[in-house]
Amino acid sequence: MGGIITAYILNAQDYSLSTWISAYFLGTLPAILAHLFIVPMIVIALKKAGLLK
Repeated sequence: MGGIITAYILNAQDYSLSTWISAYFLGTLPAILAHLFIVPMIVIALKKAGLLK
């Protein structure tokens, strides 16, 4: 959904697919890293503390 809105705001004719992919990936990279590394560490810590089964 974010790509469609971005293309609409930035006038889709001047916004190539490769530009969109690179901008969208760089914008979402922190969240991707959080999901891959930080969330599993939190789950493991909660399991060790006995707060999660």
